[in-house]
Amino acid sequence: MTADERQNFLELINSGKSIIGYTFDFFKEENIIDESLITTNLIHFKDCIFNKNELVFQGLNNKNLSISFQHCEFNCEINFYNCKIKNLMFFDIKKITKIDIRTLGNDFCEFDTFSFINGFSENPIYKLNGDISIRKCIFKNLRIEKIKQINGSFSFIYNITDKAISDDYIEWKFNDCQLSFANFTNNRFDKKVSFRNVFFYNNVLINNKNEIEPNKGHPLFLNNYFENVSFTNSQFIKLSEFISCHFNSRADFSNLKNHEDGILLFSDCDFNGVTYFNDCVLNILNFSQCSFKKTTSFNNSKLNKLFFIQVKFDNVAYFDYTQINSLLNNSYLQSNQIRYWKITIRTIKQELQKTENRIDYNRFKSYEMATYFKELSWKNNFMDKSILYMTKLSTDFGNSWTKALIFTLLIALFFFSIFFISENYNNSFDIGNWQDFAKGYIRFFLITDFYSPLEEGRTYIKSFWSWIPFIFGKIFIAFGIYEMIQSFRKFKV
Repeated sequence: MTADERQNFLELINSGKSIIGYTFDFFKEENIIDESLITTNLIHFKDCIFNKNELVFQGLNNKNLSISFQHCEFNCEINFYNCKIKNLMFFDIKKITKIDIRTLGNDFCEFDTFSFINGFSENPIYKLNGDISIRKCIFKNLRIEKIKQINGSFSFIYNITDKAISDDYIEWKFNDCQLSFANFTNNRFDKKVSFRNVFFYNNVLINNKNEIEPNKGHPLFLNNYFENVSFTNSQFIKLSEFISCHFNSRADFSNLKNHEDGILLFSDCDFNGVTYFNDCVLNILNFSQCSFKKTTSFNNSKLNKLFFIQVKFDNVAYFDYTQINSLLNNSYLQSNQIRYWKITIRTIKQELQKTENRIDYNRFKSYEMATYFKELSWKNNFMDKSILYMTKLSTDFGNSWTKALIFTLLIALFFFSIFFISENYNNSFDIGNWQDFAKGYIRFFLITDFYSPLEEGRTYIKSFWSWIPFIFGKIFIAFGIYEMIQSFRKFKV
């Protein structure tokens, strides 16, 4: 850009008219536009192409100034440093290299309205390869919609809501976007904010052990304050994290989705309002050291894995029709995370008890017993493991009364057969004895009857060796009947 071209550029931006169809080449020594060079309150670029190095708007301090770009192509960086203006808007941007909006000192940039909207007025949504960075800004109104990044990154760091806003109907919007390697850190969303139908995209690699490959970025929400937030119908691809975030009021994460290798993590987060994770379809959803102050709902969600580690529910959490596939197909018992499964299942069981959901409560009670059985070793916990083994063998931890019935019939048949042989070992085999065997077998089920089931009347067993299968048989029959009754009672309050 020659001196004449630069002068022509300044005359265009100060004309107050739309700048349409121009191509500009910017070199380092000519690229800075500061407040002293602008005499207008309206700058509008349309169908323009910006080439070469970078264009910098720096130190603009005019609360009446509006700058907008429509249907433009940025083949160079465009930066706004230390600016305090009324409006900054981008519509239907075809191409970006890098857009950087931030302060270079301790102060904040200020905008009444910031908009970045593609697909505006039914125009096509362009795929963007480039970075968008917004740091240390104060906004009143903010709309970022229909951005489709297929590469690059999106950073939104140290931004806050203008405290002068009194309108409770103000809503910041990040809707219908595809954001690549999104980073939201240290922001204050003091008004309602929505991330509806957002595709959080990244190329982070996760190996077959669900471990993150080193030196890979991923969507991150770190140390943000949300007054009222919605992430409905959004997708988190591969790994995404919420760390040390504070959700002060309503938080709606309904209808979330991710791919078969997706992991959504919440760590050290506080949910102080009503929280929804309804109708989600997720691979792994993990909460660690989080607290939920009010009602929380996971109703109708389908998850491959769900973990609650050191999580506190002060109110109630609902899990009606929640499907956790690893529990349904018993793959959790083959996991090397059995300890975390036990903690998670116990947490869910306690919440089901609060809501008097007896059916699911008993189901999760059996899951908990299964994890405890898996965790115990025969060497160090022989007695507890033995008891749980018999419960598993007889009723599958209370899930099946039919299994308890079969167990009782078979265990009785086993011990009575030994008893019958012991009582008749000196006698020759006679097929006609089957009637005596059948009558004795039925009498054997009378667990308080300690007379010989093979004799008429009240005759005690005489052989010491016959007492051994007789006593053990009675014990196991009593155990089987008890487990069967417990299985029948599992839906009873």
